[in-house]
Amino acid sequence: MEYIFFDGWPGIVRIVITTVVAYFMVIIFLRISGKRTLAKMNAFDFVVTIALGSILSSVILNKSIPLSEGLLAIALLIFLQYILTFISVRSKYFKQLISSTPTILFYKQEILEDVLKKQRITHDEIHNAIREAGFSDYSQIFSIILETTGDITVIAKDNGSNSSDIMSDIENFDRV
Repeated sequence: MEYIFFDGWPGIVRIVITTVVAYFMVIIFLRISGKRTLAKMNAFDFVVTIALGSILSSVILNKSIPLSEGLLAIALLIFLQYILTFISVRSKYFKQLISSTPTILFYKQEILEDVLKKQRITHDEIHNAIREAGFSDYSQIFSIILETTGDITVIAKDNGSNSSDIMSDIENFDRV
């Protein structure tokens, strides 16, 4: 019969050693790869993070995966993410290929309803972002932007009225 609660000390010792070593190695890998790896995530970063967690849990709990192979897989994913972000910082085309662009949701005192529907953003989410930014109504707001991370940014009229340069990368800024 299979042991459900306890299968012996060798398995426990393996998990303790593997977890401790893998934990510190992941921290070292993340420190080497830079702050970008731990920054707010876009969709690509999210997928890499999920993959890292999956590999780490497999290495810790699956006896058939050696620690060295798991650490190699983790290091390789972090390295690939580093390379892709390195290239995306230097190539506008490549950046557009692997990541989304910010999208304007509110501009010139108008909520862009078709954009809200396309981006699946509700009015309640807009109202929440406005409150979190410290505003009480739309009259104080220059624009509202859905960022590539999924965050909603609210720009005040007095701060953003001359900010066409920071708005240039926004998906539908040219149409408003």
